[in-house]
Amino acid sequence: GDVGARKTVTAVKMFVESHPRLCVVEDVERVRQVISRQRVCRLINEDEDNQSAGVQCPASITVGASNLDGVAKLLAEHNMRFPLLCKCDVACGSRDTHEMAIVGSTAQLRGYVAKSRTETLTHVQQCVPHGGVVYKVYVLGGDRVFVDPRPSLPDVEDAASIPAPIAFNTQDMPKRFGAAASAERTALRHVRQQLGVDGDDGDEQ
Repeated sequence: GDVGARKTVTAVKMFVESHPRLCVVEDVERVRQVISRQRVCRLINEDEDNQSAGVQCPASITVGASNLDGVAKLLAEHNMRFPLLCKCDVACGSRDTHEMAIVGSTAQLRGYVAKSRTETLTHVQQCVPHGGVVYKVYVLGGDRVFVDPRPSLPDVEDAASIPAPIAFNTQDMPKRFGAAASAERTALRHVRQQLGVDGDDGDEQ
């Protein structure tokens, strides 16, 4: 839905096509297949190896103008309860795709989707307790795996503690423990304050 991102992708494709000897690590069309967060979740949950290992994504749905009126019923059908995490379904391409919010009620969810600055669907995901740590996993060539633990939001389980959507941008959050930049620590601290949570803000693991 981002015009600038679309132009960039088109320019990259044209450059690659005009330079056939160029070594491309990941083809643009392959990347396109995993741009949708909902599609990625479905692929992960349907993979037999992941099922055997007990790996799965949290319950999620996509919401847009066409199904916003029936969102309460949709959440019930997927056994989802508040609080929920809202994200743009498009996973990359612009700063807006990294905008997220924690919502504590159907009214907050409706308001967030209605005011979304993107033209795409909103990916709504069940909040799952994770101890304030997320793990970025990178796989290279199928046999080289790199795991990068990063500071994350505190666990949020009480929807009543969220009087209004708590918005943040993941690009502003700390990317590492200990030596997190001042601005990044401030962004995470701001979210923690809105949640009424005390404690560290990414300085320690």
